[in-house]
Amino acid sequence: MLSKPSIFASLATLPLPALSQPRLLVSLIVLSLCGGISVLAVPRLVPRALGRWWGALPRYELQLRGGDSCLRCTVPADPDPGPARRPAASSTHVRVRLDAPLDIRLRPEQPVAGPVFVHAFLGRRGGTSGWPILMARAADGTLQLRGILRDVLDLTSGEHGRYELIFVVQRSPLPLGYAAALAAERSDPGGLGTQVLRGALDVLAPANP
Repeated sequence: MLSKPSIFASLATLPLPALSQPRLLVSLIVLSLCGGISVLAVPRLVPRALGRWWGALPRYELQLRGGDSCLRCTVPADPDPGPARRPAASSTHVRVRLDAPLDIRLRPEQPVAGPVFVHAFLGRRGGTSGWPILMARAADGTLQLRGILRDVLDLTSGEHGRYELIFVVQRSPLPLGYAAALAAERSDPGGLGTQVLRGALDVLAPANP
């Protein structure tokens, strides 16, 4: 059974903008008062429940950019920057030096209202681990993470090679493991409250070792 303290502990870790949303608070409080809910079922139920409160998430697209061109990458202030202002050299697979800039964007196909949270994971050599990140959010719901690759992935000089970048976009702020994320995706084929985006990153040796 899901204990009430576990829900309210999660509430305590939410960003202040999320706590200002009455429907989000009501949804989590109601869930906390319901008995007989398996802890394992919560990651699947909460995103769908919140998706019904706020409406389905629009389809998100992963955009990766790397190299010196990212020095001027910024989150667009205009909800619809238009084709002429969109970055031209974005992809879901990039090759970037360890000491070069990396720009990651999750862009919705249309403006999105309400809470949106990202749970990130790194895949490497057959294993997957949690990747704690904080992404900036634009008015239209675009999420962006930008920085020097070494710092973004918290890598050392010898950690070169292929990485899989996995982003789980949800309405729910509750902590999520990788297996639970995949289960939530399978139980929500329409993407009402959960979407999983994947990209590939080849980390190259720095220009000045």
